[in-house]
Amino acid sequence: MSHHQLQRVIVRMLHDQAFARAMIAGRSDTVAQAALSDAERGWLQAADPRAFAVDTYRTSRLLKALIDEFPCSVARVASLSGSSWRQGLHDFFSSTGFHVGIQRRGRLVESFAAWLAERDDQVLSALVALELSVALLARQRSSAGPGTSVKLAAGVGVLALPGGLLSLVHAVRAQLGDDVIGALDGYRWPPHQVRMAEQERVLVVAGAVEPLGGPLFDLLSCCGAPGGATLQQLIEVGARHEATAEDVAEIVDELRQDGVLR
Repeated sequence: MSHHQLQRVIVRMLHDQAFARAMIAGRSDTVAQAALSDAERGWLQAADPRAFAVDTYRTSRLLKALIDEFPCSVARVASLSGSSWRQGLHDFFSSTGFHVGIQRRGRLVESFAAWLAERDDQVLSALVALELSVALLARQRSSAGPGTSVKLAAGVGVLALPGGLLSLVHAVRAQLGDDVIGALDGYRWPPHQVRMAEQERVLVVAGAVEPLGGPLFDLLSCCGAPGGATLQQLIEVGARHEATAEDVAEIVDELRQDGVLR
């Protein structure tokens, strides 16, 4: 195992005390999953178990960062779980998704999203998908790239959501306020209906999610394709909505000025 892989095992031990105890005790099933060499196993088994429990707030800090990225999803979980929501969320750090994600150097937001979505709840799944998309868009980095195609700017995306989900998100965020964790104790879910069979289109820019009309959605979806879109392709999309070539060119220029396109 490389030193990077060993480091990831240690990160897992720092966040999951049961895993740390099993590793130090040399439990065969746990050690086998970690794929350690004899020397590496000896290093860990010689460690003082207390070293992995010095920072008692480590997982709480990381969980808070994840909650900040998935406030509505976590609020849904809290409303379904009642008073046990805190311990329920801390269980993420002992989950297979957490351990596999860390060991494979995956994005923790993706591991957390997948773990949340394991629950059998359509509204929760839709919220998780939306908040994960926003989180991943926020991590995009701008790349110039060759050619003259029109592309979505870094951090910009277009999504199709179940009907009513956006108004639900706005209602939940208004209830939670700035202190999300403080608002979750005894949280009552708002009486908004989500229409899974319907769709509403939205634009995501700098973490904000706003409704988007059908013609503009089609235009921006074209720009979001791999490699972007040529102006001629966008003109053809516009023609389906009775927009002239001049209209499309003007819209593209305005969206570039607004930082939506590049």
